[in-house]
Amino acid sequence: MWVDGEYRVNRFHSNSENIFQVLTNVISEDTTITWISVPGSFTEEIPSVVPEIQFIARITNDGDQLFQFGDSYFLEKGFMGDEALFSIFSFPIVEGDPQHPLPNSSSVAISQTLSRKLFNDEPPIGKQVKVGRYDLLVSSVFADIPDHSTLKFQFILPFEIHKSYIKPTWLSYSYQTFVKLYEPTHRESATLKINEYRASLATTPEMEDDIDFYLQPFTDRYLKSEFENGLPSGGKIVFIRIFVVIGIFILLVACINFINLATARATLRAKEIGVRKASGSTRAALIVQFLTEAFVNVFIAILMSMAAAYFLVPALNKSFGLSFNLDLADPGIYLILIAASLIVTLLSGLYPAFVLSSFRVVEVMKRETGSVKGGNLRNALVVSQLSITIILSVCAVFTFRQLQFIHTKDMGYNRQDIITFVGTRQLMNAYENFRNDALSNPIILSVTRGNQNLYEIQGQVLGSLTWAGKTEDDDDYFRGIMVDMDFFETMDIKILLGRSFSRDYNDSNSFVLTKKAVETMRMTDPLGQRVSMWGIEGTVVGVAHDFHSRSLHEKINPVVFLSSTVWPRKFYMKIQHGKTQEAIQFLQTLLKKYNPEYPVDYSILEDEFASLYGDEKIINQLAISFTVIAVVLSCIGLYSLAAYSVENRRKEIGIRKVMGASVKGIIIMVCSNFVLLSIISIIIGSPLAYYLSQYFLESFEFRISLDWKVFMFCSLGLIAVMLLTIIYKVIRAALTNPIQVLRSE
Repeated sequence: MWVDGEYRVNRFHSNSENIFQVLTNVISEDTTITWISVPGSFTEEIPSVVPEIQFIARITNDGDQLFQFGDSYFLEKGFMGDEALFSIFSFPIVEGDPQHPLPNSSSVAISQTLSRKLFNDEPPIGKQVKVGRYDLLVSSVFADIPDHSTLKFQFILPFEIHKSYIKPTWLSYSYQTFVKLYEPTHRESATLKINEYRASLATTPEMEDDIDFYLQPFTDRYLKSEFENGLPSGGKIVFIRIFVVIGIFILLVACINFINLATARATLRAKEIGVRKASGSTRAALIVQFLTEAFVNVFIAILMSMAAAYFLVPALNKSFGLSFNLDLADPGIYLILIAASLIVTLLSGLYPAFVLSSFRVVEVMKRETGSVKGGNLRNALVVSQLSITIILSVCAVFTFRQLQFIHTKDMGYNRQDIITFVGTRQLMNAYENFRNDALSNPIILSVTRGNQNLYEIQGQVLGSLTWAGKTEDDDDYFRGIMVDMDFFETMDIKILLGRSFSRDYNDSNSFVLTKKAVETMRMTDPLGQRVSMWGIEGTVVGVAHDFHSRSLHEKINPVVFLSSTVWPRKFYMKIQHGKTQEAIQFLQTLLKKYNPEYPVDYSILEDEFASLYGDEKIINQLAISFTVIAVVLSCIGLYSLAAYSVENRRKEIGIRKVMGASVKGIIIMVCSNFVLLSIISIIIGSPLAYYLSQYFLESFEFRISLDWKVFMFCSLGLIAVMLLTIIYKVIRAALTNPIQVLRSE
């Protein structure tokens, strides 16, 4: 049901199959890099040359905005965007004009939740609110965004506000853009016309980059967010597939237990079957009976699991960071449960039904059934069960070790003891005073700011980056970030050559390049070189050590730092180790001094960094949890099977003891078969575990190696757990007085 919910994300929009997000493919000689943003001019020029487009709209994230109405202040998340967003997506307008939700540059569209916050139950349309530095009129109210939407916002500001101070161009890749085609089949022709038009613009050096645009179905954006060579290659879908595989494995382990126990203990029902057959029951009737019994067991198990899920879902969501909602009113749930019941019934009940119904009346009445046939199949099922256990345990260990590697790897900058927050316009204007006040407290070691997150630099520098000696063949897919003074010192980014930005120099338009950027630009003597980026020209004053500007899923990018005191809004505050709570209390007081009306909102850089790997953390927790479940189920099955095996060989054990066999010899005899099955399971499961672990790790550019010691540890652990599970029954049988067993003989 969770998987079904994940597949429903973004599919609630009307004609969702017609909606696409425009992505940018930057093509180089070796690879293709995909960006989620496109130039601002795309939206203004493309519709006239691509008739397949019904609607087109863009958004740009201008950060959280403070809404003020009277004495009420609320910090809300939203976008600047085009009015056509409401024509592309199914975000119904519940108040205002649905045809023109953003009629002019002085309007704002807000959600129902925000409307209630600001105005309670009063009519919102036409009321004036202050949004940041703008006085705007509420022109429309849209329904709250559903949970299963990747676009979540509380307001939309008209894009005309953005255009008033930044003119969109073909060189500014800062906008997410969406199109709605008349038909989904128009995707290929629309893509071709878009790229032909972009190629026709390559009349200047800045526009000669090898660029292609790609239309990705919006319904795939959530599941397939990672790209390789310009095509979707992974993302959330990888983890969903892993989750499904693990779930199937657990189900198989449970089914194997049922099959083994049902067939192994079939002799207990031999007389019942004989009497039924003697009374005229056909084999088909017996098969139906046993399948019905299996279905009843499965149905009871599903009812119990539903009851458990109802109470456990909140705890599971909290523990694993999921957003699973068990809606018992959803008819789809019951269809899934019915299908699951039938499948599990057939998987677990079909073979036992055929075995039990195959007994012959004469043999049953003469008590000649002996050991039920199917021993080889039972052994095969035990091997399958143990193989699944070894696969899950190995994968869980490697997943855990990769996460440990992520959190201990040197990223090229410091992320410990750093508090971050987004500065308001008032705070930016009073930055120097704020900085001096902060540094007056000895707990605060340094303060700086940048225009984005250091661990996830989004600023793509394409075309706008120029330097002496640049040719049209240069692959300039750099990352760009604007930072203020003290940035390198605060973040502990090493300067290899020259210096960092300093107040002792006039560094208003200076650049610092990373080592990889210098190598990509082919600069032998970078200091003093003139560089231009985003229309700003300046001088290179330093070379910094390479660092991970994105997650470990990606290669290290060349990065260009531009000194700026205008755009950086992301504040970084370095504090003394172990003084986090004291620093937070001080920061709250200080922010209230400079922004009394703003809610205090801050985060810990280490926590922000950890959020990059939220999916991996969930997979690790699920893998460990499911491994424990698989081990427990396997132990239950092995214990029951060992009990049956010992019971079936009681006379053999008694005779061997009479003939002089030792207790040790009997234990080895009984356990040897289970050990052999474990070894076969290890031989079968290890290659599959290797493949699945490698599949998971391949999504990381920086990863651990597959260590053979992990396979050995898990294999020995499996054998040890198996022996501990069955040893009690085996020892008890070996110590039994043979006279008690052979008395009837």
